[in-house]
Amino acid sequence: IYFENRFIGTSFIEPTTFDDSLSISLGKDEQINIERKQIKDFESKNIFRNKVRERVKYEIKIRNTKNQPLSIIVEDQIPVSTNDEIKITTINLSNGEINQDSGVIQWRLNLLTEETKILTLEYEIEYPKGKKIAFKQAYYNLYLHYFTPYVGTSA
Repeated sequence: IYFENRFIGTSFIEPTTFDDSLSISLGKDEQINIERKQIKDFESKNIFRNKVRERVKYEIKIRNTKNQPLSIIVEDQIPVSTNDEIKITTINLSNGEINQDSGVIQWRLNLLTEETKILTLEYEIEYPKGKKIAFKQAYYNLYLHYFTPYVGTSA
């Protein structure tokens, strides 16, 4: 396997197991910097009408340090409730598209050379007072899908 004119390893691909496209992970691209941090100033817990509301906010910063523009998909996830007493409400997804069943959010981004974009992921969890909740996100890391370089059109 070659990536950006560099040999990065070998692999076997079974040609009968795919249709017209195939996703292959090439590992971390050192020229795309991504950082996710929880914003503590916006973390809050309120009790209102026998309900507890917890608000959580993350900031995701993506920087393209390549010498060419690129098109990527960034994925993250919010919790999904399977209990009717527990409600998850999205507050801010920075125009990301959410799959309501899985809680996975996708952002399709075009980044110019040396461009940085900041995404916000903010949601609220509401549950009955006196109960404790536990949730586990399936995505412990951000997933980044890299595509061929983005080519802008001239006006």
